[in-house]
Amino acid sequence: MLSELPSLNLIDVMKKPPFDFSTYERALQSLRSALTPPPANDRERDGAIQRFECTFEISWKFAKKVLLLNGINSQSPREVIRELAAVGWIAQPELWFEFLEARNMTSHNYREDVALNVFSKVSLFAAEAEQLLTQLKANAKD
Repeated sequence: MLSELPSLNLIDVMKKPPFDFSTYERALQSLRSALTPPPANDRERDGAIQRFECTFEISWKFAKKVLLLNGINSQSPREVIRELAAVGWIAQPELWFEFLEARNMTSHNYREDVALNVFSKVSLFAAEAEQLLTQLKANAKD
């Protein structure tokens, strides 16, 4: 399953022209494919969680870049989420803070209850990340 993940070097992503959203699109597609059909076992669920982590990282970093293109300088994921809400590119920042917390939980330890909690947010995240991608594309400018 890991071999199906797109090659996502975040340093390279940030060097690409601002209008190239292909990395974000590939990560989102990879996440969607991990959710359809729903994971049949723990290994598939854990793969979906790993894809969530990767897609979350890409989404906030692309958002940071597009915000900067629009004159808004944010450094951390929390700042980016606040700014996305302030400019109206996301409607529910509290959800994005939950996604950030879920990503942070998976990064520091592994427990079954944490995995189940994180996985419960992955489908909702995929839909929100899709909406954010649409907003970022609409607001990217030279």
